[in-house]
Amino acid sequence: MLYEGEARKLVSDLITLNWKEGMVSRKTAERNLTYAIEALGALGDRLAAPDLVVKEAAYIFSKAYLNGVKPFSSLVAASLFAVCRSRGVPRTLKEVVAASAVEQRSVYLCYREIASQLHLRLPPPTPVNYISRAASEAGISANVQRRALGLIRRAEEKGLTMGKDPVGMATAALYVACVLEGEYRTQKELAEAAGVTEVTLRSRARSLSCVLTADEQAIYKRYLLQLLGGYRPSPSMASWRYA
Repeated sequence: MLYEGEARKLVSDLITLNWKEGMVSRKTAERNLTYAIEALGALGDRLAAPDLVVKEAAYIFSKAYLNGVKPFSSLVAASLFAVCRSRGVPRTLKEVVAASAVEQRSVYLCYREIASQLHLRLPPPTPVNYISRAASEAGISANVQRRALGLIRRAEEKGLTMGKDPVGMATAALYVACVLEGEYRTQKELAEAAGVTEVTLRSRARSLSCVLTADEQAIYKRYLLQLLGGYRPSPSMASWRYA
């Protein structure tokens, strides 16, 4: 959250950096940037984004705004999304759009224009970016997270993550890792925590099965057979895993 004094100083600094003769009047620019910083602060709070991300988004917004990128509300959301992408902060476009209540296509077009005009290097998001957040939402242990990261790295080496939704891949990796570590979570529980469908989770889990070792496959297949037989293991599955 940016305090009033910080916001005023940020507006002054942004105007000094980016305002040029021939643009909108300095007074108009100050008024609109003040409003934008307030909007970015509120959006950042809703998305639990760090203050550093909000401040950097304000800088991105000011450059794009003073270069004529519109519409205003979409540019606010697009600026924050761009910084999240560049900093590896796990926030999806869908989440940013939902928190800002603007049209997704408009935000995406602003985002593309920002990247083009400002020559931003925005690496595509990877499942690794989303594992810790999904795990936190579902209350999953650090051991499972480490196992899931290992699965994702194996999948990346085989090219299995290319073109796939990173959130879905991260959730599937956590699901498989839960099985391997004996920490039971249902598909529904993980899917809801991550904001993906159970169908997506199952599909991505099937693709991850090919990176499992022989021992891991034996554990995972046994678990699936138990589910097909109607068995529901307790949250700690160690008792059946090694029986």
